[in-house]
Amino acid sequence: MQPSTKPAAKYSKKGPASDRPSQNQAPAEVASWSQSKRWLSSETKERRAFQKMMLNLQFMKADQSPFIPKTPAELTKFKISLAEARQQKLAHEVSILEEKTRQKELAKASGLALASKPQVTLFHGRNMGDRLSPVFAAQNCFNQQDIAEVNGRVEWPSLAELKEEGDRRTRYGRYLPLPRTNVVAFIIPEGEQEHAYKADGTIL
Repeated sequence: MQPSTKPAAKYSKKGPASDRPSQNQAPAEVASWSQSKRWLSSETKERRAFQKMMLNLQFMKADQSPFIPKTPAELTKFKISLAEARQQKLAHEVSILEEKTRQKELAKASGLALASKPQVTLFHGRNMGDRLSPVFAAQNCFNQQDIAEVNGRVEWPSLAELKEEGDRRTRYGRYLPLPRTNVVAFIIPEGEQEHAYKADGTIL
């Protein structure tokens, strides 16, 4: 009996047994042209990030600053110091919270109320007689004692003044009412306000 000479038997797609994957062997991942997988070390990633940062700094003309790391090693050292500073800050905050919790537990166990930190009054209760602001020692409308005369004060603009340029808020040329004093723009009593405006809401 002669062996079969069919093309299917001669050119088998299975190949030799040594080339075929076994049942315990995982099949190899086939990468396509659009989804290729490439492994990069952390050093390579850091180097590329440093190069990108330097290009951005050169574009902003800030690459010659003495505070900029000049090498990837300096950048890594800076990141390590920054991480250590954050860790120390978190440890300090945790210690403060633990101390507060311990004080509350001690006060609760002893039956005493936890004493709150007293608030310090402004200037320790001293009243300044210059009638100026406590921060910049300036005269403004937010002072506790306003020394401006009645005819020198300015009230908030009325709705008619705000709408004098029209209701279209996005129209070109629209602006807020100009600064004025009560001497120039006297206040109209409420009973006469409805007669002081035109039909479209503008001031007479």
